[in-house]
Amino acid sequence: MKRIKPTFWLRTITAVPYLSRDEWESLDLLSKWLIAVRARFLVMTFVSCLIGGLLAFKIGKFHLSSWLLCTVGFLLAHAAGNILNDLIDYVLGVDKGDYLRLYDEPHPLAHNLMSLKEHLLWTSLTAALSFLPWIYLVHLYGSFALLLFLIEVFLLLFYTYPLKYIGLGELAIFIIWGPLMVGGCYFASAGEWDWRVVLASIPHALGVTSVLLGDHLDKYEFDKKKGIRTLPVILGEKRARMLTILTILFQYLALLYLIATRFFSPVMLLVLFTLSSFLKVLKLLESPMPMQKPEESLDFGVDNWPRWFRAGIFWHNRKFGIAFIIALIIDVMLVRYRGCLII
Repeated sequence: MKRIKPTFWLRTITAVPYLSRDEWESLDLLSKWLIAVRARFLVMTFVSCLIGGLLAFKIGKFHLSSWLLCTVGFLLAHAAGNILNDLIDYVLGVDKGDYLRLYDEPHPLAHNLMSLKEHLLWTSLTAALSFLPWIYLVHLYGSFALLLFLIEVFLLLFYTYPLKYIGLGELAIFIIWGPLMVGGCYFASAGEWDWRVVLASIPHALGVTSVLLGDHLDKYEFDKKKGIRTLPVILGEKRARMLTILTILFQYLALLYLIATRFFSPVMLLVLFTLSSFLKVLKLLESPMPMQKPEESLDFGVDNWPRWFRAGIFWHNRKFGIAFIIALIIDVMLVRYRGCLII
């Protein structure tokens, strides 16, 4: 029996280790699964679900069991989408050779950690598990919950192909991590749909989208050669950099709009303390990408090399996300326990 290592589970959420075949075989099943589904990116899904739950709690309509089911459903769906993306890209011949994805973290197929048959089985089981929470939610809430589920399945299933190939991958990510997840978890918690919550999801959704844009900027030349028409490939690198800057800038502008319209209280202005990190990312996006790994230590580290733009944007988005959640919790507490009703 393999030794279970909870500390290693936590490690997969913060940093993904490179593994030899022997090291892979020594891991327990959950450790292998966390690596295969790229668990460190599931944090963005949890943040989306947390925002939806907090907004439901703010108006006194939070149902914990329904929120937990919806959150687990979205986390498993994201996990299934990640492992499916690796499968599709590998079969299509993308994740081979010198493609940048192979430098990120262990790739179960490309690094020969598991067979194609094993990977297909893991993908199927993860997808099947992601359906289970939605069975109850559809039973509880009916056709609207079914509609949300079908949208989720469509976007996650077809993100890698063909949406990413025709410049719609970024839009799909914005919809998934914003209106769908935040709005969906709010709906599951409160039992009602609220378009104001969809607006409130925009700052976080833009943050996740900016990380993807950074990822596609890093892979710009690789994607051009392989015929993958991501948005940066369609727009060109210069315009794509400008779009990425605007995407991050609009995180702050959307937040200010939500405060100005009194959906959020002024306490959310605490998020503006992250503007210093935005200025550093702005400088990053306006400068040429280094031709080799920099020697000096940067705020977002150089260990992510050859990742460059994604590493910097992810660093900013983590700071923005933490500040946003802390400010939102304070905002919710003010409304629930001090009678300062804002919405």
